[in-house]
Amino acid sequence: MAATLSFYSFFALIPMLLLAVYPLGSYLISSQSAIREIERLFPKQFLEINRVIIKEVETIARHRGLWEVFTFVTLLGLMTPFAKACRTAFSKIFRFELGFSFLKGKLWDSLGVLILLVMFILLVLFEFLYSVYVGTLLIDLPAGLDISYLLTPFLIALIFVSFFYFFFVPVKLKWFQLLTGSLITVFLWSLLRPAFSLILQLNPDYGFAFGSLKAVFLLVIWVYYFFTVMLAGSEVMANMKRKEALLFRGLFYHHKAGRRIPNKFVKVFNKGEVVFKEGEMGQEMFFILSGSAVVHKEGKVLRVIREGDYFGEIAMLLNVPRTATVTVLEADTRMVCISHENFETLLRENSGIVLTLLKEMSARLKESDEEASVVL
Repeated sequence: MAATLSFYSFFALIPMLLLAVYPLGSYLISSQSAIREIERLFPKQFLEINRVIIKEVETIARHRGLWEVFTFVTLLGLMTPFAKACRTAFSKIFRFELGFSFLKGKLWDSLGVLILLVMFILLVLFEFLYSVYVGTLLIDLPAGLDISYLLTPFLIALIFVSFFYFFFVPVKLKWFQLLTGSLITVFLWSLLRPAFSLILQLNPDYGFAFGSLKAVFLLVIWVYYFFTVMLAGSEVMANMKRKEALLFRGLFYHHKAGRRIPNKFVKVFNKGEVVFKEGEMGQEMFFILSGSAVVHKEGKVLRVIREGDYFGEIAMLLNVPRTATVTVLEADTRMVCISHENFETLLRENSGIVLTLLKEMSARLKESDEEASVVL
């Protein structure tokens, strides 16, 4: 996936630089300042290839006659494959089916391109403001005494990485999951640059076999490691999200697995307490660890559920109102509450649970049909 993202990023690089340099040089800061700040974003090892790329971008950007609506649309279109590659990579990591139609996928990719462009422009602008801040306000202060001198670049990178993950990750993440993954990504990035420089110092002939294309080869390797770090951060977030859901996996195979469930997921009900009422909307299902409850509808008892049984999954999956009322029969009845989000993760990760659910639903349907035939 890192190699795929590297491939598509090369096709998106020049259009993104053009779309960033033109508005920056025309409306916000001077073209030279924009070019200078963009150069700082590239590693120093690629000064030669940086100058070639930046020179071409600067030359094209000066031709104001080219900048029409058609030009902007064309450049944005050239970047959409990269946005789609990002969505696809994160979808595979989080094991999430996108399910977009062709038109909706194109619109979503276009929105992703705009988000990337705005983020890149803001990053260059922040780099410019930060260089002004360092060059003026801190000129008389020792760098070691000003914490912001050390933390500002890290915090800026953290903000942009977090926003990138927030938009492109296909599932909803909790704030600490997003922050943890972003922190790991930025930390690894901060180590990647000096580590790559050290490799080139220890092995100056690295890439020598590519001859005059050595600089291009090194840039490809750099971008590849860059995306490897980003995907590593997303793997951390995916496993953090997956870990909570997988705590409930054993419940569907052996009810005694509930002893390992943390107390924060367990609810204790008193005798006569209503778990939920008929007609209510519900976004969770329940698994009984101990005690019992009764399912009734319009005063008629449908069944008694005990330790090892689960209920409420139909309304949760179909997003429909509850079809019956559940009331607790015993004091101190303990139940595990499984959210819709965690349950979806369970189903994606464990095909065996899907089969277990189908068997349970079939058994309930058969029981209902038998009861109906007796009444008739």
